Amino acid sequence: KTLSYIKRTNWTTDQYLEFIKHAQKKGKPQLTEMIIPLPGETEETYFEGVQFMMENHVQTRTFGLMMLCGAELGRDRAIKKYELVGKHRILPKQFGTYFGKKIIETEEICVSTNTMNFQSYLNCRNYSFVLKLLGHPIFFPINKLLKKLNIKWYDFSRTLFDTLKTNEIEGKFRELYLEFLKKSQDELFDTKEECIKFYSDDANYKKMVEGNLAENLAAKYVVKGIINYNEILDYIFKVIETML
Repeated sequence: KTLSYIKRTNWTTDQYLEFIKHAQKKGKPQLTEMIIPLPGETEETYFEGVQFMMENHVQTRTFGLMMLCGAELGRDRAIKKYELVGKHRILPKQFGTYFGKKIIETEEICVSTNTMNFQSYLNCRNYSFVLKLLGHPIFFPINKLLKKLNIKWYDFSRTLFDTLKTNEIEGKFRELYLEFLKKSQDELFDTKEECIKFYSDDANYKKMVEGNLAENLAAKYVVKGIINYNEILDYIFKVIETML
């Protein structure tokens, strides 16, 4: 349904799986990129897609839908038809002072549609951060351990995500998750003008120059997770214990 809405065709499932097999034989990494929230996509279908990828040993990365001017999903017709709601945020590192004037580049991203509301969008985005962190090579031994324990990687990731949301387990991982969640919402503005005004403020602009504001949040918090590797491992093993 989504492919028909965005006027795209794709391989069949069998063709895709055949391609994965050939990539695996050549020792190539299997990684795919997903975009949310595309028309017709729901929170449930997003997770179904991720599960399909993970069960076939393909890592996923999730990106927000950019409502580009002139592109199909940036036009008034599509915005009205699919009830696309946009928010504005700064593009990481895309700012500077030229001839004494602050220049700030922004983008409009879609945060809800008539099939995926804002909270569902946040759920998908926050889960994608957890997947990106777990997908770092430093956590590969956990994947091997789960196979020995007969626990599916997807099931573990969802259980981990649920504990992060519900405060069932305390720890550094949850602290980082809550920070990421807050900053993911704080970076969104209703209008481009509000976004530029906020970052043009001298105090906020200084924070950007110092690298403490307007960064790529997923990348930043993956690094924070690696820095706190031992604490993250403690949290992970607590989750595995509850699953066993």
